[in-house]
Amino acid sequence: MSRYTLRPKAEEDLLQHEEYLAENASVETAGWFLDAVERSLRLLATQPEMGAQRAYRRPELEGQRMWPIRGFENYLAFYFPTDYGVDVTRVLYATRDIKRIFQE
Repeated sequence: MSRYTLRPKAEEDLLQHEEYLAENASVETAGWFLDAVERSLRLLATQPEMGAQRAYRRPELEGQRMWPIRGFENYLAFYFPTDYGVDVTRVLYATRDIKRIFQE
């Protein structure tokens, strides 16, 4: 069965996005966001090669992919395909300095 796992940083990202949306949009929007994340990650788990492969200088990031959260396309899921589905490393807002984040 295909499934996804969230690394601690991805869980932290989701909590921060949920809080931001609840405070700056609405509690309903935050709920819709979390639902969209769930649907997107379940889809990715069944088709892990769907996302765009990213290129990084750090060898441990080789093979990492990126996929926009459907309905909230400015939020990007970063993940590694696995034998069971996907391992989500981060969920970031698109305007952040993503290259810098992954160089740290």
